[in-house]
Amino acid sequence: MSKAAKSIHPIYPHVLTIFVAIAFFILGLYCLSADGKFRKLLFMKPVFFIIAGIYLLRGIGELIFDMDWKKQINFWK
Repeated sequence: MSKAAKSIHPIYPHVLTIFVAIAFFILGLYCLSADGKFRKLLFMKPVFFIIAGIYLLRGIGELIFDMDWKKQINFWK
């Protein structure tokens, strides 16, 4: 096992998974609130801009990674 893998505390993946699940739950509540199926929540516009920004960055990052990956594959052919 690598030195980096040994330095990660064993509880870290579980805590990270719980944090991500809570974040998705909160984002889901905001989506339900925007649709009118849940009570109106605070900071609707800023939260939706943040959500859109996160997904835009994710999409752009995927495009960059995909292009870089294809260059690496073509390099080794």
